[in-house]
Amino acid sequence: MLLILFLINFLCIITVIFSDNKKPQETVAWILLLYIFPIGGVLVYILFGNPFPAYKKKKLSLREYCHFKDYIELNKKDILKDKKNISKNSKDLILFNFKNNLSIFSKDNTLTLFTDGYDKYKSLFNDILNAKYSINIEYYIIRNDKVGNDFVSLLTKKAKEGVKVNLLYDEFASAKTSLKMFKPLIDAGGNVHRFFNSMGINLIKVNNRNHRKIAVIDGKTGYIGGMNIGLEYMGLKRLTPWRDTHLKIEGSAVYSLQARFLNDLVLCTKNFKIDYKFYFPKVDFLGDKSVQIITSDPECRKEEIKYSFIKMINMAKKSIYIQTPYFVPDSAFLEALKIAALSGVDIRIMIPGKPDKKYIYYINMSYIDELIKYGVKFYILDAFLHSKTIVTDCEITSIGTSNFDIRSFTLNYEINAFIYDKEFAIKNVDAFLQDIKNSKLLTYEEFKKRSTFKKLCEKTLKLFSPLA
Repeated sequence: MLLILFLINFLCIITVIFSDNKKPQETVAWILLLYIFPIGGVLVYILFGNPFPAYKKKKLSLREYCHFKDYIELNKKDILKDKKNISKNSKDLILFNFKNNLSIFSKDNTLTLFTDGYDKYKSLFNDILNAKYSINIEYYIIRNDKVGNDFVSLLTKKAKEGVKVNLLYDEFASAKTSLKMFKPLIDAGGNVHRFFNSMGINLIKVNNRNHRKIAVIDGKTGYIGGMNIGLEYMGLKRLTPWRDTHLKIEGSAVYSLQARFLNDLVLCTKNFKIDYKFYFPKVDFLGDKSVQIITSDPECRKEEIKYSFIKMINMAKKSIYIQTPYFVPDSAFLEALKIAALSGVDIRIMIPGKPDKKYIYYINMSYIDELIKYGVKFYILDAFLHSKTIVTDCEITSIGTSNFDIRSFTLNYEINAFIYDKEFAIKNVDAFLQDIKNSKLLTYEEFKKRSTFKKLCEKTLKLFSPLA
């Protein structure tokens, strides 16, 4: 029996080495784990190592979208011709995202920024309450608590009124939330599905989680950002205070959110037919904010969101402001930050001082060790920071679900909004500067004084950071 287990372990190591979808950094981490823990490591690799090709889902053609067929053809030409309203830096990133992710550029949006869970829920619940035709919801986590139950009750009410309600949530992240919680919604006609439920072949995809947070009401109002559904996002659980960022969009960028939601719903359902006129209503939007929606997933190893982040960093001339709960960059992202810092760019990165995962905190610190000597400023917020934002040169902003870590870049299903507007960028920088008042600047001299035990934990855990 022992011989068989070691043979399986050897085969796993061979699989890791010759896998086409793993980077050297990730490969070394898996080999190290399998070598140190030859028996337990095999089980961990099968469940979390993605030894099999990513599941290929049916993708909806953008050319089928109502009102988009002609717009898609003209979008790139429109971007190239606009010399008045789009700066050169913005245009470079817009065209990059268009090619990198076929991301439609939208110029007619109204944006509302939320930095508090209470305000976000109040707005979202109000929009759901006033929905007339459709409600499409996709969340990583839906808690079985007061916020979660109020949320489901509201959706149930709308379903009883005849509004088409589609709800998608990640089963693994919401493991403590039983499907029974949604029974009233299902009985009322709501369409509820779990992303990659733990049946059959999906069990070995447990490491590919749907980390997206999307809400689209009546095809014209959308939400995207870091907050899931639960009391904790208002700082009412063990981690308090809680700092997060979410975005409400009213404009044609909502069509891209709708498209992504429907793609994910098709993956999790059978025989789901899309009425394009119903889900993509023609609306004359009156906003003036420019937005692109970028998605990434493990099916495509292009790492679209990470590439867009690196493009932003490479273009920055003056400043880069980043907020993230998990700072576990890969080598490409790390080198981009180092080059920007050596070029004189003011880089400020904020991470939580009250982490939700202690081992991630040590890994965060290990990467600080690499960058702080280059002049990158690190701020430790006296709270749990769940915000996932980057602002460059007070001009371009990205808000979404992607953390600045290897997991978000390569393993999770993520979605981010890229906003090209100076006024909105300054609003986000102001929020960052406000957070600095409740943060501690980590100096190089102070950082060097941390204990030998902490340094040992950081160095050890960093070896496994691609697996975190």
